Amino acid sequence: MTQQVPSTEPELTAVRNFRDVGGLPTWTAAGEVRVLFRSGHLAHATEDDAAFLSSLGLHTIFDFRNASDQKLEGRTSSCRACGT
Repeated sequence: MTQQVPSTEPELTAVRNFRDVGGLPTWTAAGEVRVLFRSGHLAHATEDDAAFLSSLGLHTIFDFRNASDQKLEGRTSSCRACGT
């Protein structure tokens, strides 16, 4: 039987797949929480999404989308919504 664990991830309105990577097991221990996050494209963040993202104190964004996705929606070298 599987146990359902409630999600602790925030529900962002217009940012897909946002989650904290911290706490996931590594070779030596679990990663530190609230240090490394991943998500879909950030350009469409709502004001509420932006307020939450800004509260995290983000300072670096890596855009790992493929070239066709970047061409379709633009590159993410900075995120106005995140304050970076």
